[in-house]
Amino acid sequence: MEPGGAEEGYIKAPNIVQEWVIIADPTPLLEGFETRDILIAVVMPKDAESPGPKWEFWVAVKDVTQEMVQTELAARWLVSMRN
Repeated sequence: MEPGGAEEGYIKAPNIVQEWVIIADPTPLLEGFETRDILIAVVMPKDAESPGPKWEFWVAVKDVTQEMVQTELAARWLVSMRN
């Protein structure tokens, strides 16, 4: 998911980055007005090459319980690599 262009100074991460994102509970079931913390981590393999010094990706949550209209919320993650 990428709702807009990349943040200034950052590049869009390549698709391989999807394999580096770990979501502890990828399909949580929540009642109306319920909230829950869910661990999301980026684990880059030791042999992987960084997409660049500054890159971004998006994590989205989609309500799939609705039949007519499905709501989707997304959060931008900005990654700045250390040397």
